[in-house]
Amino acid sequence: MPADAVTADFCERCLAESQDESPTSVRDFNGFGRSFLGGKSDCATCGSKIRTLWVLFVAFPVVPVGSYRYKQLSSTAGFTGSRGTFVARRMTTQWDQVVRTWAAAIVIAAVLIPLFMFIDKLRGR
Repeated sequence: MPADAVTADFCERCLAESQDESPTSVRDFNGFGRSFLGGKSDCATCGSKIRTLWVLFVAFPVVPVGSYRYKQLSSTAGFTGSRGTFVARRMTTQWDQVVRTWAAAIVIAAVLIPLFMFIDKLRGR
């Protein structure tokens, strides 16, 4: 997408606080790949928000790639997952968002792992 098309979707304030750098190849397949997570600082003018791009492993966020001013343009849900188009501009990494995402992933893992172990034990394995 041309840079001028990307900048047209953001207000002046959001353009000023971000860089003209957009991520490439944002995809995940069965919980592996790269995906945007989180959302904060919704802009009342252009509707964008700050999200962090993550490397996922078994659907858990492992490595933060960076934070972006992000705006969803379209979205469709299907049998194999959701697809959409978006525009994004690089920002400084939002470490508070990174820590909250890691904390949520740890809590989810702390609940799911013992649950799966319990279910496995009930099956007699």
